[in-house]
Amino acid sequence: MMLGNFGKIRMKNGRLKMAKRIKFRSNPENWRKEYLGLKPNTVRSFDEDIRFEILNSFIDGTWNLIDIEIENTKTTETFIRRITDITVIDTYYIISWDINDKFRL
Repeated sequence: MMLGNFGKIRMKNGRLKMAKRIKFRSNPENWRKEYLGLKPNTVRSFDEDIRFEILNSFIDGTWNLIDIEIENTKTTETFIRRITDITVIDTYYIISWDINDKFRL
């Protein structure tokens, strides 16, 4: 199980705020599309782990700095992006990021 953790510290309204980070794995075909920005989102089914608690904190507005790390299941290569939106449909979370946020490679 991949757990969430804390990432880099960011300035928010003149105050320091730490970005949280969650990690998911994607198959090589989806990972490539996500990495290149052809598919700037991932869809995940709700599970009872800390990653979804962190995602819910973004949805309810209690935490707005969350990075997502996506790992290629075959090569273990990863990339990191800042989450910009989360949409929940039934038990599915659609997690989106900015394709121009490539400095978080």
